[in-house]
Amino acid sequence: MKNLKLSSAMLQKSGIIFLAVYTIFAVSSCKDDDDGSPIDNGDGISLSEVIEAMGSTEVLEGIKTISYTAKGNSYEYEQDIPHLPSPLTSNYYEYDFYAELNQRKIRMDYDSIYFNHPAPYNTRGPLLIINGKEGSISKDFSWRSYYFGVTDPRGVYATEIEFNLKNQKMANPIELLKEVLNTGGPEQNTINDSYRIPTRVANLDIELVIDSRTKMPQKSRIVEADFLKGDVFFEVYYKDWVEVGGTMYPSTLDYMLDNELFKRERLTNIAVNPELAADTFTPEAFPPEKQIAYNEEQASFAIYHTQFYHRWNAWNIGWPEPVNDGALDLGSFDVSQFGLASQFVGEKVKIMGRPDNRLWNVAIKTSDGVVIVDAPLNQKWTRSLINGTKNAFPGEEIKAVIATHHHHDHFAGIREAAYETGKIYIAEESVGRVNQVLNSSHTLLPDNLANNPRNVDVESVSDVTYLDNGAIEIHRLKPTNTSAVPHSDDMLVVYIPEYEVLIQSDQYWNGTFTQVWNGFAFRPFTQEARPEIINNAKYLLDYIQEKELKVSKIIATHGGLGPISDLELTANAAQ
Repeated sequence: MKNLKLSSAMLQKSGIIFLAVYTIFAVSSCKDDDDGSPIDNGDGISLSEVIEAMGSTEVLEGIKTISYTAKGNSYEYEQDIPHLPSPLTSNYYEYDFYAELNQRKIRMDYDSIYFNHPAPYNTRGPLLIINGKEGSISKDFSWRSYYFGVTDPRGVYATEIEFNLKNQKMANPIELLKEVLNTGGPEQNTINDSYRIPTRVANLDIELVIDSRTKMPQKSRIVEADFLKGDVFFEVYYKDWVEVGGTMYPSTLDYMLDNELFKRERLTNIAVNPELAADTFTPEAFPPEKQIAYNEEQASFAIYHTQFYHRWNAWNIGWPEPVNDGALDLGSFDVSQFGLASQFVGEKVKIMGRPDNRLWNVAIKTSDGVVIVDAPLNQKWTRSLINGTKNAFPGEEIKAVIATHHHHDHFAGIREAAYETGKIYIAEESVGRVNQVLNSSHTLLPDNLANNPRNVDVESVSDVTYLDNGAIEIHRLKPTNTSAVPHSDDMLVVYIPEYEVLIQSDQYWNGTFTQVWNGFAFRPFTQEARPEIINNAKYLLDYIQEKELKVSKIIATHGGLGPISDLELTANAAQ
């Protein structure tokens, strides 16, 4: 057992360290060009010099719209899959982009997306139109589109609007320069080789960093609040400049999070002031019931966490809906209207979630309180699940959280769960990971653990850990005799003998995903995806059989409750 003490003094110190690191990073990053050559900071760079390097004031002011074709791919560092290269390549994609600069108008029309994991498939992708505080999305905009044909236009959430607008602004040096020019005039100088552009969040500015040798924009950057890493830089580097329409424009965009490349786009067919149809930025029509009201709180949330939405969109899973409420005991709710079987397990085991998403967890009543399995997505959704658990088990204290593995869709709310429970069970391989997360600096947008530090006990699981006199068994999922491979190098499963139920995440999918496997969907899993799904199911089944666990039901935190026969059929299917 490892005892981790988080004190107010430590958090104060971490905030000071972050400010110091921010200052050092701000200066050092302005001294190095992309090729590592030193850049002279000097006394500041006049905006007129930058505009001259980019063309002229007349050219810049005359650019009203821009368009291009982007081909890119995304990387994921917190979704380690043991038999695949790290970082994991999330997807490859192509889309046509249109923007009316500084007017909150963009259009992204995807031509194709190839998703690499967890279930590989090709799709045409979405059509997204944003105009001010309104928008529409249609075509293949989620896994529901691909597998179940849900493609009709709907409104977009404030989170979708703001993270896309912020991303495209940071990726567009012309738009940023025009905003600087419009707010301060051509004679303003840089500070530390950068201009600052405000966002809707006070004191959270985008910095446009200028190369003092070439006088060209080098990158944009902003500090964001990552749920696991805390205060980190999100940056967009401009590379491979080309001349177009009397100005210069980067043909390569590198998106960086905490100094790691998580997306790269290469641009072609770049055009300034292209001829556009009158309805280019007019959202598609959709029924009133699909309209989504613009929510100011959610809009600001997106500005703090732009990179979070980037990464989820890269999986074509996306969680744009508000995630701060709505979690409930799904076993006491009629989920048949969502195409799901009953999620009732028993009075002591509750599947917690919301039927319109597939990121659930499980609450288990013990003799002295409640244990929850997984802390998914982020602090807000994990808090909603905790609150739902308290409603399901009134008067009971939540004593611990079991983290099935470190992938962020199941783990990124771990700080909220630690704040609530003070105890974490995790595979021995990830003790270092969880300690790093618990000690990360969260000063930009402090979470509950940052504001209310407490002792957190981290208990490692190397084989089987028994809770409540054996009523709960936590198993390190590692069969000794199998030809299959695990989904993660630190996977735990939870066995409840009284209910003959096994709780697991990602090693096998139930519910809607079983319908896809059985062919009751608009499209089946691809031939490329089937071997991966069979492998995962086989690995889990091999462990169950090796340990002679009496399992009649499987709970998947992506999809819910299903019989053991579903797992057996999948594991034994022909590839």
